[in-house]
Amino acid sequence: MDHSNCLLTVFQDELWRVMVNKTLLWGSISATIISLITWKILDVNKLFTLLMYIVLGTLVLSAILSGALLSGDRIRANYHTEDAKDRNERNRFISRMLIFVSPYAVLAFIVYLIK
Repeated sequence: MDHSNCLLTVFQDELWRVMVNKTLLWGSISATIISLITWKILDVNKLFTLLMYIVLGTLVLSAILSGALLSGDRIRANYHTEDAKDRNERNRFISRMLIFVSPYAVLAFIVYLIK
């Protein structure tokens, strides 16, 4: 067993956890600030609408960037023309976007229950 690969995997897993925690923290902070400001300036319905636009916009952008809206032959062509590093960077970016927007979705659900 190669110990250097094992240590590298543990290090990469730890980096992933730190990145997820930071992204989730910044998403929570920004969602809270935007929600408090919007709630004070506007009403609850506008807050819900704003949160849903942010969540749905991010989901659509993630689907476009991931290639989920493409047909099979396009996906196969893209898979064979891009290298693994670019694909991993794109997937990591999409994952971070979805993690960042998850507090917005939770807040939208809470606002929906409140109104």
